[in-house]
Amino acid sequence: MTCFALIGVYMFGTFGIAAARGLDDFSTSAANLRDPLARDCLIEDAVATWDAADGAVAPAIDTQVGAPGMTPEHLPDGTPTEPILATGSSVWTSLRDGVPVVGAHESGWFDVPALSDGEQLVVAVAGHLTRDASTKLTLERRDGSGEITTAPVTDEVDRHGWRTLLLSPLVTEDIEEIRLVAQTRTELPGQWLAVSDPLVAPARSFAQVFPAGRPVSVHWLMSFWFACTTPPTIANGIVEPPAGATSWGDFAWDMNPWTPARGGILAGASRLADIRTLAGDMDGFGEAWGRAQVFEYPVAEAGYELRAERVLTPGWRSAFPEASQLVVAER
Repeated sequence: MTCFALIGVYMFGTFGIAAARGLDDFSTSAANLRDPLARDCLIEDAVATWDAADGAVAPAIDTQVGAPGMTPEHLPDGTPTEPILATGSSVWTSLRDGVPVVGAHESGWFDVPALSDGEQLVVAVAGHLTRDASTKLTLERRDGSGEITTAPVTDEVDRHGWRTLLLSPLVTEDIEEIRLVAQTRTELPGQWLAVSDPLVAPARSFAQVFPAGRPVSVHWLMSFWFACTTPPTIANGIVEPPAGATSWGDFAWDMNPWTPARGGILAGASRLADIRTLAGDMDGFGEAWGRAQVFEYPVAEAGYELRAERVLTPGWRSAFPEASQLVVAER
């Protein structure tokens, strides 16, 4: 018994010491120790996010080489281009009449501006941009001597809608000008790319993006982290549309919530909402903590009337009418 007691003291003691040592800096363990009832929402404040749709175009030096043609109102996955165009940015796509084509694009050169506290250089991308993709995006950097170096811009998972990617980590202090170079090497369906100009985006904490009361679908693997968030309500058989969601890390299984065959808790949102995935950083974790998605629904929020009625049916019959063929096909 003494041996087991010592093991227990050692195990719980080391966990406690590890958490206490993190009190001077941020960690999830230290946050739980400092705020065990999660009333101060420490983790929500520790996650900084950047949304390209909130940004402004970096100062342009010259005009674009091979300027983009007419920008479509919607991308092939239904994503509208208006939120990015509203920033003053152009949007280049590897599409011609909605079909992917082989091609290349060079943006103009942009000054690297002095950034205010929390601001980041970002780019908005949509489409196919994983490491093994046939579409490529490169950041070209020019220093004061005129030397040009390059750095690849990639994403780990091809998510729905616009994704904000950070450019600031690729820009060192000696870099004065930047531009984006995109290439597409296939005409296969789904292998398309859309890219904005470099943008300067302000930082907003997770708590500012999703204030108290806004429903958020939190990934189950991090549900204990975001104890202050409000889950969507399920009432009268209707699920409240979430204002956003979190996804776990930058891994292939990040797509599971979007896939009906794998649980698909967010599969409905991918059909109904315009989705933007924000760039994010958690103190002590960087981008590895996960990502936050913002959902905007292009429908009226208060244009419906709900009536609840009670209907008696025999026990051998379903209480629901037959599903439409469309729903059956999607299942």
